[in-house]
Amino acid sequence: MDELLAQDKLQLKRVDSAIKRLSESGIILIGVDTQKLSDSFREYLLSEHNLLQITPTNELLKTIAFDKSIDKTKTLLVNIFNYQEQEDIVEHLQFQRDYIYENNIKLVLILSNEMFSLLQSKGDLFSTTKYAHTFFDHSVDNSFEEKNDKLNKAIKNYENYLKEEIKYNNVILDLLFKIIDEAYSISYNQLALEFCNIALKYTLNTNQKIILYSYLGNFYNNISEYSKSINYSNKLLKISKKYKHKKAQAVALNNLGNAYDNLSKYNIALDYHKDSEKICKEIGDKHGVATSLGNIGSIYAELYDFNQALKYQVESLKIKEKLGDKQGIANSLGNIGNIYTNSANYEKALEYLNSSLKIQKQIGDKFGIAISLGNIGSVYLELSDFEKALTYQYDSLKIKEEIGDKHGVATSLGNIGSIYLELSDFEKALKYQYDSLKIKEEIGDKRGIISSLNNIGSIYIKLSDFNKAKQYLNNSLNLSKEIKSKSNIATTYNHFGKISLELEDYDKALKYQNDSLKIKREIDDKEGIANSFEGIGQIYSKQGSYTKSFDYFNKALKISKKIKSISLEANILKDMAHIYIKQNKYKEAKLHLIQSRNIYEAMSMQKEVEDINKELKELNI
Repeated sequence: MDELLAQDKLQLKRVDSAIKRLSESGIILIGVDTQKLSDSFREYLLSEHNLLQITPTNELLKTIAFDKSIDKTKTLLVNIFNYQEQEDIVEHLQFQRDYIYENNIKLVLILSNEMFSLLQSKGDLFSTTKYAHTFFDHSVDNSFEEKNDKLNKAIKNYENYLKEEIKYNNVILDLLFKIIDEAYSISYNQLALEFCNIALKYTLNTNQKIILYSYLGNFYNNISEYSKSINYSNKLLKISKKYKHKKAQAVALNNLGNAYDNLSKYNIALDYHKDSEKICKEIGDKHGVATSLGNIGSIYAELYDFNQALKYQVESLKIKEKLGDKQGIANSLGNIGNIYTNSANYEKALEYLNSSLKIQKQIGDKFGIAISLGNIGSVYLELSDFEKALTYQYDSLKIKEEIGDKHGVATSLGNIGSIYLELSDFEKALKYQYDSLKIKEEIGDKRGIISSLNNIGSIYIKLSDFNKAKQYLNNSLNLSKEIKSKSNIATTYNHFGKISLELEDYDKALKYQNDSLKIKREIDDKEGIANSFEGIGQIYSKQGSYTKSFDYFNKALKISKKIKSISLEANILKDMAHIYIKQNKYKEAKLHLIQSRNIYEAMSMQKEVEDINKELKELNI
């Protein structure tokens, strides 16, 4: 029973004594928190005591007190931990409590701590037990690939301390928090959560609860468990308000803002971040103000309000500059660079991203260097400079592997896969996307898993393997619905629409695009709305309904100009030119192709420029 601490091993001796005293009848309840611990208890009790193990079934335990086939000379052992109908069995036993004693049934029941608490709250059966206690699994899963010396040392210190004869809870908690810190710093969210849950088993003072709830709100957000993130962030908000801990309130509000942002509930997210900023101003926490401003800016960028996004990011940058916070300055420069990338101002994007990279190199911020290299690689992908894009992504990947940043490694692998897709190297594109997916599954990054599934589905669409594409997209859709990610649901519907269009099932293609459009309107995804309009326009174009097609293309064009998405604008102009060609309206086709080419030239997208030049040449224009 290595999973138990010393004080729990003392309780284990009491279990042994209680079983030996079960001479006539009675119930012993053993609550556990993991499958591993339930299995260990079962094996231990069977080896130490002459127990009769019974496989739990609903039917058997409904009538256990009256079953004449049971050998009443034996003490029965039933393990219902993780049993599907555990709650029903508990109810049956609750009903039979008096008959169990009258009929000389001796029962040792292993169940989950949740069911233990349920029985305790109901009182009747619990009050008649001979012995009842909850146990917690303190073993550590070291099966992860370890590349961080500080984390490895922190875990060893914790394990060594647990072997001491005399232990103090505060020391154990300090050691646990050090492990959590190190795991968080390299994005080992699942490992950090494992140790957070161990820490929760101890009696915590107010400050320890504040620290732990803050961590849990953050970690659950990182692995896309948004309801749990919101739950712990609300607990943090409640306790910080009770004890008037303003800084913790600001952290709670910030975590809530991040969770609702990931749920695409942008207005709610903005309110939380603005409330966080307000509190930080009240208490003079300038770092907190800068963080909140940056978060607000990021949400406006997601809403394609790039002017507001830049305004908030620049305000955040100015505060960090006054504070001399070099790492913060680098982060803000990177955020501004990403805004320019999204608004297709690639020259400015590279300027800011390279400025961020320069500072990160000066201060030796490897984590930041890797992110900046990846962001610069993404710009070169937009510019169709695939050689440079790959160089930067590979450089980013190498650093992330060195520092053990699994989340970052998965992101880089996915980015490299996207580049190979653009190069039509589908074999390599699939390899990198599968490698990315594997890591995301290991670390429990549900949003990342959805992204990889969509990317793999897109590759199979390009390969015209629509059955495989549907398989991956259905998995993506189910997971998106599970975590209530509306933006990802809309993206997946868009992919299904493309498949239906390729299969010339125009009614289904329209349904998927309209379903996608409906969600994008709900979450105010302006670029997404424009993409849906373009997709619907393409369907009507295939059907020869050119008037309807132009109507949707013009709607898409209007939005793309408003949000300054010039790459989308260029694509739509080219779509419209193709309709004019079908209608033999070559003058209008020429005008739109040249307009599209001019935008691609301004973006330095040479491949697209060459494609349009070929079209113009074929038309003898």
